[in-house]
Amino acid sequence: MLMGAAAAWAISIVFVRSHRFTVSAFALAPWQTLVAAGLLFPLAILVEGSPPTIGESGVASLICVGPVATAFAHWAVVEAGRHFRASTMSMTLLAAPSLGILISALTLGEPIGASLIAGVVLTGTGIRLATSATQGGRVEPSAVREN
Repeated sequence: MLMGAAAAWAISIVFVRSHRFTVSAFALAPWQTLVAAGLLFPLAILVEGSPPTIGESGVASLICVGPVATAFAHWAVVEAGRHFRASTMSMTLLAAPSLGILISALTLGEPIGASLIAGVVLTGTGIRLATSATQGGRVEPSAVREN
């Protein structure tokens, strides 16, 4: 599934790099999030059943994570994708789960076992091998594209 996600991001990044935007990616992000939620919500209800009741802190978290954090993250990835190679971006995005593990360990005190460490090491090794192979042995981002 991760390789499929990386391939989808690579296609998206290639499209973003070739597209001439008339508005910023930041202006489009809330609408894209709304469309995605509208498509995925019925599927989630069908597969998972009705959502559980959440309290006030849960609602506050959803308000922050939904439109604010997701829109910002989408904008940041699109902007980075405009300046770095698609192969570099798609492989680098595979590091997101490893970053999530690190953040949860540092902020929430989540335990990190041997299997998680092995997964992070294998993911990092795969990213390193894939990016160095696609860049002729160099592991550095391509030059920023002139606009």
